[in-house]
Amino acid sequence: MLALRHTCALLLALVGPMAPALHAADPEPPNHRKPNSDAELRFWLENMVWHHRFTPAEITAATGLSADDIAAVLKKFDIRADNKPKRPGTSLLMLPYPGGRHPRIGFLEGAIRPQRETKFSVFCPWDETSYVVVDVPEAIWSNLGLTYLAHTHVPTIWTKQNIELPALEWSRSADGMLTLERKLPNGIAFSAKVWPIADQKIVGMELTLTNGTKEKLSDLRVQVCAMLKGAAGFEQQTNDNKVFTGPFAACKSADGKRWIIAAWEPLHRAWGNAKCPCLHSDPKFPDTAPGETQRIRGLLSFHEGAEIEAEQKRLAKLLQELAPPEKKTSRLRGAVLDAETGKPIAARVYLQAEDGVWLNVRSDDPKGTAVAYRKQRPDVPGCVEIHTTLSAHPFVTDVPPGKYTLTVERGKEYHTLSQSVTVGSEPVEVTLQLKRWADLAARGWYSGDTHVHRTLEELPNAMLADDLNVALPLLHWVTEAFTSPAKNPKSKEIDPGRLIEIDKTHAIYPRNTEYEIFRVGKASHTLGAFFVLNHQTLFDEGVPPVSKIAQRAHKEGSLIELDKHNWPWSMMLVPVMPVDLFELTNNHVWRTAFGFPNFGEPPADTMKIERDGKGFTERGWIDYGFQNYYTLLNCGYRLRPTAGTASGVHPVPLGFGRVYVQLPDGFSYENWMRGLNAGRSFVTTGPLLFVQVNGQPPGHTFKQTEAVRDYQITGSAQSAVPLERIEIVVNGEVVRTLKPENRRTKADAYQSNIDEKLKIDGSSWLAVRCFEDRPDQRPRFAHGSPVHIDVAGKPLRPKKEQIDFLVKRVEDQLKRSAEVLPKEALDEYRQALRVYREIAKTAR
Repeated sequence: MLALRHTCALLLALVGPMAPALHAADPEPPNHRKPNSDAELRFWLENMVWHHRFTPAEITAATGLSADDIAAVLKKFDIRADNKPKRPGTSLLMLPYPGGRHPRIGFLEGAIRPQRETKFSVFCPWDETSYVVVDVPEAIWSNLGLTYLAHTHVPTIWTKQNIELPALEWSRSADGMLTLERKLPNGIAFSAKVWPIADQKIVGMELTLTNGTKEKLSDLRVQVCAMLKGAAGFEQQTNDNKVFTGPFAACKSADGKRWIIAAWEPLHRAWGNAKCPCLHSDPKFPDTAPGETQRIRGLLSFHEGAEIEAEQKRLAKLLQELAPPEKKTSRLRGAVLDAETGKPIAARVYLQAEDGVWLNVRSDDPKGTAVAYRKQRPDVPGCVEIHTTLSAHPFVTDVPPGKYTLTVERGKEYHTLSQSVTVGSEPVEVTLQLKRWADLAARGWYSGDTHVHRTLEELPNAMLADDLNVALPLLHWVTEAFTSPAKNPKSKEIDPGRLIEIDKTHAIYPRNTEYEIFRVGKASHTLGAFFVLNHQTLFDEGVPPVSKIAQRAHKEGSLIELDKHNWPWSMMLVPVMPVDLFELTNNHVWRTAFGFPNFGEPPADTMKIERDGKGFTERGWIDYGFQNYYTLLNCGYRLRPTAGTASGVHPVPLGFGRVYVQLPDGFSYENWMRGLNAGRSFVTTGPLLFVQVNGQPPGHTFKQTEAVRDYQITGSAQSAVPLERIEIVVNGEVVRTLKPENRRTKADAYQSNIDEKLKIDGSSWLAVRCFEDRPDQRPRFAHGSPVHIDVAGKPLRPKKEQIDFLVKRVEDQLKRSAEVLPKEALDEYRQALRVYREIAKTAR
């Protein structure tokens, strides 16, 4: 055991003029703490390596272990920087601070021998490598003098008596709460509780103080310090980026988009030490009679937004209602099985309490993995996607007694299963058997998501949980014009430069680039987004102009995907690049509530897009995409449909909207990309669509020599719920609406056969689409890739209103960007305009 003078850590500048000068002292004893058990050692090493990213020297400073001992034990426990698990399913990740690394940048003379026992780290929700270290309490004053200090800086009433306070540690609870209790030699006791507030980017804090002396305590000032050294964007040594109003001490990030806010009530003083740098909202206990206990509460908030007035009002109300959660929990354990085989399967799990709070589960097997996914749009009620993707292992969580709903899903080919669970004082075990209603791999169809923002670390878990065969994460992503994605990427992940094969039928290709331009030079000027998929070399050129990137992409066998059809520049890109893929089910189509009623450029009045008082309805948004796609097809642009979710950015599961590609010879990534490019595919957010035209798959091109020819459309549409309608679309017009048979299958699904004949007398394209008849009225659809029919002398012509829409879109954007973009970029708009005007000459 170490003989340490653990008076904790870190008193900031408040002490300066109020305390006597620091006198010379004997050499300080070591400041490390050797763990007392393997379990304790493992916890601290995981804490230091995985989350705080300590160097070996810092680990030595924290634990007292030698470099050789550290290397050996890290190997023993298999703790490496590259096998860090995903964050647990709380709103914020909180961990005890390990010590060993000074939590300040400056004013170190005011925090000698910083200890860890009152310090905890809160990891920023927007950056898992950044954190704030909070010292609670850092110091307590009373009418007796400096009654407690969390580091050695100035004498306390105990150091003056040569009394050494014993070292303590935070107690950790399964629900994320940290607690600390200390009783001082004179009978004064204080405790600290800190906890993440569910579904918010806020930490609640509580301090209690009990007067165990025989005299009244007064002047009970408390110092609580939030140190910003480890929070990227907040570490500037200045107070110019801070605001101190009422109970709030707030620091604004360097980019002006985020705030870290501390608040305590009742407030004594709000301030900040620029050198550290840090935030203080320092409270004060009421005078406390002998035997009396007082309680004060505070919070630490991570706010995203340029302004904080409204957030401060919300926090002020929350502060009045703040209370630590009850710690009584029971264990809920479960297993997800395939109903037919009885074997464990990977799946996506939702857990919701009766009061509406969403929770995450974790794997109950050391070999298992669990990835907590928590995304929501606070401006759209009900727009929440909180789930856990689990490997094929049991799961577990500790929850307060109550009623819960467990919902389990796995891609598109299994029925959704929801089950109510009542948790009491005893552990509960559940078995969830998922029933498969379709097996597309057995029919030679394999799924993919071409718009992915998930990390390479979590993708294998998420893909297997939703049986997604191909993921194309956009590892290279820039949002400023002319910026090289190789030199200034928005994503910081390292590109391994090779295909990642999870197993024989699941693969990740990481070398994909998103150009999503919101700024041109110093001006905010949105252009939009497109993707380059499956490129072989790292792209080092920015855009606009886009032509050079397109030429290089196609030379490498890459595919260019139009992200969304109504970005400002989208209709310019199609003829200029030219574009290969059209995201027909795009990243605004979610499992949860529709969240983008006012996005992008408006449709033409002639499209008659459904709207309500907020803007696009979800059906209207989907229909707008369909009609825009049909317009481009009618102009001769044979874009192949694809599907993307932007999972990782938006509240949507990976592969919720997905594209299935037909591979009769079995799966390989290379064949899948070729099939996607050939249009042997359909996209879906729910139903499945298997269609042939004269025995040929989607994407086929017929060369018609007869004046009129019959085309037989055969196949089937299948769905887990009944279908509302099936439609055959020719040249953008619904030429036939079929009433689905909705014949019940043995797998408890619905199948509707398709066998229709059409006469075609001119160049055309035709496709099939279908829609589910859902109790919740959400639009879930499948849309097949078109087949094309070329008839010599009878070219396909767009309607006049269709080509006029494209011309106007480009004219408007050319005018809008005339004073912003360089000549080479503007010339591409002029090029697109010439192309569309030429097509307009033959419009019908």
